[in-house]
Amino acid sequence: QFRQNLRYTNVANDLTGVRSEGLQSDNQTLNRSENYVVSSSRNFALDNQVQADFLTGPFAHKMLFGVDYLKTKSDSDYRFAMISPINIFNPVYGSAIPSASSLSPFIKVASDQEQVGTYMQDQIKFDRFTVSLTGRHDWADATTVSTGSYPAAGTYPQRDQANTGRVGLNYLFDFGLAPYISYTTSFQPITGTDRLGNAFKPTTGDGSEVGLKYNPTGTTLLLTAALFEINQKNVLTADPANVFFSVQTGAARVRGFEFEARGNVTRELQIVGGYSHFDPRVTAANDGTVGKYLTNTAKDQASLWAKYTWFSGPIAGLGLGAGVRYVGETYGDAANTLRIPSYTLFDAAISYDFAYLRPEMKGWTAQINAKNITDRYYVASCVTSTAYCGLGSARTVLGTL
Repeated sequence: QFRQNLRYTNVANDLTGVRSEGLQSDNQTLNRSENYVVSSSRNFALDNQVQADFLTGPFAHKMLFGVDYLKTKSDSDYRFAMISPINIFNPVYGSAIPSASSLSPFIKVASDQEQVGTYMQDQIKFDRFTVSLTGRHDWADATTVSTGSYPAAGTYPQRDQANTGRVGLNYLFDFGLAPYISYTTSFQPITGTDRLGNAFKPTTGDGSEVGLKYNPTGTTLLLTAALFEINQKNVLTADPANVFFSVQTGAARVRGFEFEARGNVTRELQIVGGYSHFDPRVTAANDGTVGKYLTNTAKDQASLWAKYTWFSGPIAGLGLGAGVRYVGETYGDAANTLRIPSYTLFDAAISYDFAYLRPEMKGWTAQINAKNITDRYYVASCVTSTAYCGLGSARTVLGTL
């Protein structure tokens, strides 16, 4: 078999907006800046793969050979200026705002990136065992040209390559239980530089996982449990000296466990639920943050969603759903002095399949989804300080037909 996937995306952004720069000592006067951003990104991705299915004695092979290609061109022009502060309890609007053309570019960069990868995978089945073996090699080239103030005007080339791979093993019992174990390595080129013009190094990592998957015989219900550890080097985080830029943390480690259940308990009742606990730590750094928690990474998360659909009776075709999501506390700065509280959100949905009203309307469905139905006010994330915290989404209702 031969398969080819091709994708092209073009994204443009033209933004003008006022941003908070933090409260003054009186806790009522807000410093502000006017911001202008014009940016664009064009991405072309191509993946070619050949699959061969064959037997070698008692071993059944599903082998993949592939080559993929990615090209990205992006540019950004960012300008800003401080404007007059405002009293948040007694706001007076109408401050003079400078035009974008009157300001010099603070950040003006253009980046070109090309990446080619070759890979091979063999999935081997023997009796009740399945072994997956994957190998990959990547070549990545990038050039960043700066004509703004940060980083200093100049051309910054990057060239990286790496070998990565994956190995996995599972065993399938008659009654639907499948224990598994896997080990993976990763490589992700990072285009661009920090505020001083130092080109970013690729983010590399490795991950190991053991777990159980259980599909009770005769059902669509899937239960999974996993223990894992992921290690990464050169992870991007916000620059505490200037939030418009990023720095690379030396190394980070996330270990934890996850449980998930999804599928139909009965024909009418469908559930999706899960719980995860993470221990996300900085393991190497030169800024005194070793042992601290990674920013904006919750240690605990849980969710449960259930939907009941009637297939007979006077309300056949009607579906009602409800769910709850919990995100534990996180930290918004590398020193873990800015704590972001936990929050719990409630969601709901109602749907109707018109095929139960009239057979010729088969294929027509209507649905209303409501997220955060109590309109809970919460902080979703922060970057280095309270001046750069983002609120979570308010109540959102979406109707689809």
